[in-house]
Amino acid sequence: MEKEPQRTIREVIVEGERGNLLRVEDLQAMSPDEWGMLRDSISNRHTGGKGISMLCMKCKHPVYIRAYKYFGRTFPGFVHFDGSPTWCQWYQGKNRTPDSLKAEQYGGQQESPAHELLCKKIGELAALDKRYIRHTINKYHNPQYCDNARRPDVYIEWEGHRPFAIELQLSNTYQTEISGRCTYYSKEGIPLIWVLYAIHEYVSIPQSIKDVVRRHRNNAFVIDRDSIRESYSKNTLVFKRYLLTGDYFDFPELVTIDSLTVPENQTLPYHEDHLAPALRAKIDDRRKPFFHFFNEWGKKSTPPEDIKRILNTLPEHVPEDFIFMIAAAFSIVATLSAGRDINYASNDPNVRAMLNSYFNGNRLARYADMMEFILGRIRPKSSTSPNITTHAVRKNITLRKSDTEQAGIETNEWRAMEWLLPEVFDECERELLRFTDQLPCWTQY
Repeated sequence: MEKEPQRTIREVIVEGERGNLLRVEDLQAMSPDEWGMLRDSISNRHTGGKGISMLCMKCKHPVYIRAYKYFGRTFPGFVHFDGSPTWCQWYQGKNRTPDSLKAEQYGGQQESPAHELLCKKIGELAALDKRYIRHTINKYHNPQYCDNARRPDVYIEWEGHRPFAIELQLSNTYQTEISGRCTYYSKEGIPLIWVLYAIHEYVSIPQSIKDVVRRHRNNAFVIDRDSIRESYSKNTLVFKRYLLTGDYFDFPELVTIDSLTVPENQTLPYHEDHLAPALRAKIDDRRKPFFHFFNEWGKKSTPPEDIKRILNTLPEHVPEDFIFMIAAAFSIVATLSAGRDINYASNDPNVRAMLNSYFNGNRLARYADMMEFILGRIRPKSSTSPNITTHAVRKNITLRKSDTEQAGIETNEWRAMEWLLPEVFDECERELLRFTDQLPCWTQY
């Protein structure tokens, strides 16, 4: 029987240079893929990998994202990690350990008989390939970069091919265990493939299955009769691949190991990326009207009603003169992306001159701190990219910060810029972009 969600943490601090706040309402407004990737990232960080950290606003101790099932829907909520103080009003009690839960599932054992048989079958199929060197089953891997060794379900070496590991998931695998294994193999430079079995039997896809499939950019890799038959036919390892869309798997296709893409940053292989393009398109769609507007506007002659119209597309109400701050920020983004000066904000010949002019005067004085934050989080696209600032620009920004009240992180202007330029301002969206290899090369991380 589904349980009603427990009382949950209302607001957390997202660790970063400015310590963004994230409310549980904002978390629940995200798509399942978005909050799911943040859930992955938090667990990665907790197990020693790259990722994001979030802290309870009350006790300042780390939290993670738990998935609650309620009336057929899944909702995310914040929960303390073990070790948090019991005096915190949001503390929900001690969490169960993955080992104790697995022991219950397998009647006191840590592995099911089906799991053992399928590992042997995968090893047998891997040995069909003419490149085969060796494989091991449930044997300790000797780590080069990690302190503690892991025992991959199946570890495979082929000649002329990177060694790779396969982990079978036949039941609930808990998030910390998933992250621990992903982090280990990433550090060791070994591609990891999670393999499922009999997913057609699921009436409702468990969260643990979604967690694994999302790591593969929503590709589910399955071993079954069809994939085993095709492996024998092709003399190599073949899996049945499904794409996860929402709560459903689409029609499958058979894919070989060689058809998978292995990302450069050692995240998990995938056959078709169903996460990154949507994230990038979402941000591009927000900015597209503004780039179109700036390509057409006359800085001094644009009717006020046109400026109001474009600013009304923002999720926050901002003053009309904020259009010049947006134009300045977009000029920096466009210049770094193109590798040549593009100035939307003024008639000056380049971005440096525009910034110097605006901060030497008062047009952007209220946004000096905001601009300094942008400049601290960018880097040239290449050694030949135009310089964005000079000593004079930075001096004028410092002066304006000291003599003018600034628009801080609690203002509508700052929140509007988080929405328009999340690669710089929004810690969660920055992490989602990093997680999917979509963070622009001009952005510092």
